[in-house]
Amino acid sequence: MLKKLFIFFILFGFCLPSFSYSEENYNLLLEQYKNNEIKRALKTIKKIDLEGELDAKISLLKYEIYKRANKLSEAKIALLDAIKYDSDCFEAYIGLTIISIQNNDPKNAKNYLKEAIEIAPQLNDSPEILYYLAKICILDKDFTSAKEYILQAIELNRDEKDYYLELGKIYLFQKDYLKAVNALSFVLGGNDFLEAEASNYIGLANYKRGNYSQALNYFQRAVDINKKSYVYLNNLAICYRSIRDEENFKKTVETILNLTPEYPEDYIQLGTLYADRGNFEAAKNTLSEGVKNYPDNLLLKEMLNKLNKTQI
Repeated sequence: MLKKLFIFFILFGFCLPSFSYSEENYNLLLEQYKNNEIKRALKTIKKIDLEGELDAKISLLKYEIYKRANKLSEAKIALLDAIKYDSDCFEAYIGLTIISIQNNDPKNAKNYLKEAIEIAPQLNDSPEILYYLAKICILDKDFTSAKEYILQAIELNRDEKDYYLELGKIYLFQKDYLKAVNALSFVLGGNDFLEAEASNYIGLANYKRGNYSQALNYFQRAVDINKKSYVYLNNLAICYRSIRDEENFKKTVETILNLTPEYPEDYIQLGTLYADRGNFEAAKNTLSEGVKNYPDNLLLKEMLNKLNKTQI
């Protein structure tokens, strides 16, 4: 799989580095990354930056560290540094594709992915590339093409649960809820992240069909795995409101309001919740903070602009 290869390239090197950095500092940074000591790794990066020690290899490692720390702007800069030091570093273009998808930016995602394939044509045979193409098509709301790409990816790799998760999401967008549940059922029993995501989307499929009791069970299952997810909690709250369970609705909303947003999706969900409750000032403040922390996220900017216009 391309994602696994991508990590391999970062850990063991693929782009030809200039070896301008201190090998000792690089090994320290690599060890901290492998041990998931991200706060320490961020401090090490600052030291390396001050010494001017940058090349493609270390830039790719910095990207992974920044991404794990959820610092997408810094991660993007690290990838651009990698390209500056090695223009044929296709891994950096793949990383930029991933960040563009996370930032709801299909235009740049397409361009970066095209660059990667031009440098490494062998990527055309990778199911992972088809997976990224499907995600880009979803952002463009071209669900027919997205489904074609993801089905091709599954044909090439039937064991990758991420692909079935994406297929289930596509069926949801197409309002084919039974097929969505069938696809997402393949994901259940995986790691916690995939288990929670699949449970949440199965909950959505049941909610759309009016099966509120089943929807509640799956939303709760997702929340039990990740109690700090704004998305899961928000869906759970909406379901409680739909069945007029005011007590649990209020409890769930209070839980959401007591959390500290971290990811772009958190700011989106929290801003939406404030707006739905008529607290437009809090909604604007939340979305503004989100844009400040994630300046490249197009959806956050769009929501804030729309809210500002409606409040004029």
